Amino acid sequence: MCESCFLAGAARHHCFVAQGLTLPRHSLLLETRLQRDIEARMRLAATLGEMLWQAYDGYALRPLFGVRSNTLSTAVDADASAVASADVSARHSSVNGIVPLNEHDAFSWITYGDFGQRVKWTAAVLASIEGLQRQERALLLGDNTVAWLVIDHALILRALISVPLQPLLDDARILTVLENTGPAVALVQTRLLSRFCSMLQQLQRRGASDASRSLRTIIAFSTDLDPVRARGEEQRAIAAVLRELRPSDDGNVDVPPLAASIGDASVVSLSWLVEQEQRRQPLQQFESFESVAVRLEPDDIVTLVHTSGSTGVPKGAMMQESLLRAEMRSIRMAPEPAVFFALSPFPLASARSNLLLVLVKGARVALWSSNDVRQPFLRAHTEEW
Repeated sequence: MCESCFLAGAARHHCFVAQGLTLPRHSLLLETRLQRDIEARMRLAATLGEMLWQAYDGYALRPLFGVRSNTLSTAVDADASAVASADVSARHSSVNGIVPLNEHDAFSWITYGDFGQRVKWTAAVLASIEGLQRQERALLLGDNTVAWLVIDHALILRALISVPLQPLLDDARILTVLENTGPAVALVQTRLLSRFCSMLQQLQRRGASDASRSLRTIIAFSTDLDPVRARGEEQRAIAAVLRELRPSDDGNVDVPPLAASIGDASVVSLSWLVEQEQRRQPLQQFESFESVAVRLEPDDIVTLVHTSGSTGVPKGAMMQESLLRAEMRSIRMAPEPAVFFALSPFPLASARSNLLLVLVKGARVALWSSNDVRQPFLRAHTEEW
């Protein structure tokens, strides 16, 4: 029986009293039993989406994904001077479900339950997009962030085929994938929005009509998990695109828009869409899988992964629902509850599989996306973790 408050990463099992997470004191025995029950439910789940749903609800109070507290805009002020003078207790307070486990934790965490709610609302947004049908392709372009993972899971719930791409790919390779896959919707991080829209215009000028016309909606998403700040960032990104690609409209974008049109595609803010959906159905609790999700068939494609194209053009491979579901059902392969680092780019097939596999055991994953300081951080924290 364990009644202790463990430091982050000190215990392999999630037996701790986490500040800000309202976790009651519990025993290792009870936590292990809960895990076994959830694993049994996941084995009985008929589809990949239902397995994810069981993880969100079953492990609701456990921490899932974490980012460094001193780099998370939702946890501390972005102003460097404010960060330097901030009180320790303020830096470790709960903001939008993102909290450190204790005062010694270098990371801030989002729980399975909060992550699942964000996934479900994003899936509801995708369901509201007119004309978007199951098994249509959705391009996903962004850095390793919680927001990226929210969208990836939402695409699975809606039975859409995700086409994730690494931002480090050059424009020519991204254009090649865009032409070959013909996505109906593109979800693009705000810092990459201008670049992506410029590439889309290049595609239109080259006469690749099928690929450019198939793309009907571009959704800009912020990595900030605070909805107010995220909406502002997305608005500014859309305004910047309009100023760059449609300079004649410069006088009309003094107030950053929430939606605009670029060629045949509409560009819209994800946070605004979520807000609109929440206003439309404010009491929506997503109590059942069918309330927002679409069932995947075993032969349905979940994702199209691509190589980097280092030996030529990027080459794609299809990953079916039955393959990913079988991986998640390989309980013996799944790691025990512990802290893991996610260092590889999320679009890689191995990274995607591993990020799904940890959900089976209710583990938590520390995300790392700052390439310039990745190695020094790992050296400094090898013993701590």
